Amino acid sequence: MKRKLLSIVAALCFIAGAKAQTSYGLKAGANFAKFQVSGGNTSYTSDAATFFYVTGYADVPVAMNFSVQPGISLQGKGGKAPAGDFTEVSTKDNLMYIEVPVNFVYYVPTGEAGKVFFGAGPYAAIGIHAKSTQEI
Repeated sequence: MKRKLLSIVAALCFIAGAKAQTSYGLKAGANFAKFQVSGGNTSYTSDAATFFYVTGYADVPVAMNFSVQPGISLQGKGGKAPAGDFTEVSTKDNLMYIEVPVNFVYYVPTGEAGKVFFGAGPYAAIGIHAKSTQEI
């Protein structure tokens, strides 16, 4: 899996360097992550926990209004479960992932106001860190 992920990253870097109009960017923000556990006849959804993300990406124009945006991202995920009816222990799970997204973006010209864009695409991810803390 790691070898496949590194091959994808190398191919995306090659593609990004091949175009003269390629631009690069950085995105950062917050994730409000939850987790859901289900089994048998029971299901539980945690409260949201706040984490961060940082993403570096390249915008590679393919056509007049269409781009491919490969990138690499560090994502914080997890959730928290407060003490309640079922347990006296509150838990917070912190998970860190490296993600490699490839977004396909279509730009809609809106005149002098700028552009509106729509994008979607797959990503591959690998977990790099996990930490669980509990309080009574």
